[in-house]
Amino acid sequence: ELVGERSVGGLNPQQAEIVRIIHNSVEQLQTLIEDLLNFSTVQVGPPSLNLAHLDLAALVQEVVDAHKPALMGKGLVLNAHMDSLPVQGDREKLKTVVDNLLSNAIKYSPEGGELTVTVSSSGNQALLDVVDDGPGVPQDDSQRVFDAFFQGETPAEGYIKGSGLGLSISREYVHAHHGAIQLLDSERAGAHFRVSLPLDHGREAA
Repeated sequence: ELVGERSVGGLNPQQAEIVRIIHNSVEQLQTLIEDLLNFSTVQVGPPSLNLAHLDLAALVQEVVDAHKPALMGKGLVLNAHMDSLPVQGDREKLKTVVDNLLSNAIKYSPEGGELTVTVSSSGNQALLDVVDDGPGVPQDDSQRVFDAFFQGETPAEGYIKGSGLGLSISREYVHAHHGAIQLLDSERAGAHFRVSLPLDHGREAA
């Protein structure tokens, strides 16, 4: 009788945990590979952009939805306040920026912690703020977090250590959009990252 024709039944708790660990490790390895490829690209020169008229809030929501399993897995509370704002940008590169910020926030947040994601405007700028409940960034490291391969001393959860390239790549992508990314002083424990991008005045976002 062929194995494929037999019912193998469900996984026991130990097997399920092993599958979960393998799945998480594969996802982290994929992220490492993507970071290295993206980093090698930005080292050659300014990243090329496939520009389109975008709704920043819709783009951020798309990334948030993709991270819902990770948020639920750690029991994290997400507070989202997002205004629909038009920007001109490269959809995939801006998604990479948002993904890096949200992934870090989830990675460093304690079980049952709270995340806040805000899209708002100030003057001619669209602002994306990501704030977490994690250990934050020591003052001595605040100017180095965007350096390539910098990871700091704060341990993050996971079986594979990150590349230390996510924020460096994000900075290059944001700068290519004539924007800025910075680590702000947080009013609560944790880290507060802000991305600012020029508003696309007079254009309808797709």
